[in-house]
Amino acid sequence: MLIADCIRLGRIHDAHAPISMHEHQRKLWANVKCRPTKRVWVNVAKEVASETGVCAEAILQGNRNRKVVVARWEAWRRVLDSNPRYSVLGLARIAGFDHTAVLHGIKKLNAMRAAIGPNGGVQ
Repeated sequence: MLIADCIRLGRIHDAHAPISMHEHQRKLWANVKCRPTKRVWVNVAKEVASETGVCAEAILQGNRNRKVVVARWEAWRRVLDSNPRYSVLGLARIAGFDHTAVLHGIKKLNAMRAAIGPNGGVQ
């Protein structure tokens, strides 16, 4: 393939200045999923605990009280929304739950919010 064809197709930016290795690596790693740190998970859980009135330790552990579970779902959603590169599997490992539990919790939380409506149920 000719250099002019490569430029036209966007494979290289300029015939005299091909993509640097750093730029190439940045593009390769742009969509790679990563794991949130334990600190991120604990901080978000404490934030949700202070807003909902639920004990942070209960959110972090496997307490199955309905109010605690919904708060945990909210914490999971916030962690995943805080960085689009965070993976569900990585969050589940840090939080000590199965990845299907995290997926189920976020799905149930979204369904609850859709049922309530955008105004919080107030008309």
